[in-house]
Amino acid sequence: MTALAFAAIVSLALAHPHSVGRDYGTYPDFVHPANGDCTDYTIQTNVTFPSLTYAYPKWKDDHDVAAFLFNMSTKDAAKGSFQPYMDPPQNVTRTYGVSATFCSPKSKNGKEDNVIVATHGGGYDRRYWASSFQPEKYNFVQAALGAGYSVFYYDRIGIGRSQRISGFDSQIAAQARVLNSLLQSVHAGTYTPKITAKKVVVVGHSIGSFITNAAMAVAPELADVAILTGMGYPSASDPAKGFSSYVFSFFGVRIAAQLPADRAPQFASTYDTGYTAFGDMYRHIESFFHHPDYDYEAAEYAQSITAPNSATELTSVAAVSLVAPGFKGKVLITSGNFDLLICNGNCTDTYAMGNQDIVFPGTKPDTYVHPGAGHGVNFGHNATGFYDHILRYIDSSI
Repeated sequence: MTALAFAAIVSLALAHPHSVGRDYGTYPDFVHPANGDCTDYTIQTNVTFPSLTYAYPKWKDDHDVAAFLFNMSTKDAAKGSFQPYMDPPQNVTRTYGVSATFCSPKSKNGKEDNVIVATHGGGYDRRYWASSFQPEKYNFVQAALGAGYSVFYYDRIGIGRSQRISGFDSQIAAQARVLNSLLQSVHAGTYTPKITAKKVVVVGHSIGSFITNAAMAVAPELADVAILTGMGYPSASDPAKGFSSYVFSFFGVRIAAQLPADRAPQFASTYDTGYTAFGDMYRHIESFFHHPDYDYEAAEYAQSITAPNSATELTSVAAVSLVAPGFKGKVLITSGNFDLLICNGNCTDTYAMGNQDIVFPGTKPDTYVHPGAGHGVNFGHNATGFYDHILRYIDSSI
């Protein structure tokens, strides 16, 4: 794993209830789990972070997107010719509006004071954690509530019902500081009615796992357990190492707001040209699922709730330090065995020779490969088995 460490003076301000920005409407299929007492919030959070300045011309159309993807995918780019940002980063302070949901279990068993904080990945909003399609099979929040845990889950800035920002400005460093600010509010009980958090478990998926990892590198004291799904740390000798350069090309991404209505994500017109979406459903399936280990209806539902990806979020991963020596809690790194995006299709191999011990030198990370699944484990066959493994891990770690 290569990561450039940037020194940062971090100001993590406690979030306050406040309505920020426009209302992006009621998202179809956004429902609270039936076994939870849930409250939605719009939260204003102030964060200071090392901001990168996008150096390329902003995209006007998909010709520009295609040129950008070509430039980031060449072998010369791997040698350092692709530099999408100006140096050096500059500390900035920003205020963002974050849309979030907190649920506590209706049936309590003494574990409800342990709060899971979940950060979704690229391609989705927070409905990735709380599917309305066959929730008994595909709803992580419902499973966690059934196990007795409380859950706080939210839309990353720029996505879902959270405040829109330019797709050319969204960065991992900002998202990580937002997460840390939200974790502070969870510890303070600001958005966890009748619950005082004894332990906090951070859970991420895909780019949400990178965000969670980066957040723990900055403020390791804010969580007790970290669960990083759709995540891995390929070694230099692993062919998966260089695969990330091709991820956007693999998605067949196109500017979300310019896609035909039958292929565009919900509320696509509210995003600027810095946000892209899967070219079509089969690009989504190829990169997130593994045939035949999924139901077609689940894939169609997943496509119906897709959200755009920021142009700069993925490319800014290398600009944050993921090494988290101060984190002493338990860490589980996990994905489907056939995760194409992280492990190039073989996570058993990637985890066996991965760099996770380098990233978390203060603890001994555990790994788990979920059989049959791809990158989007929550919508694959036996997602409940995946949830069960995670929840048993949390049981044994708090």
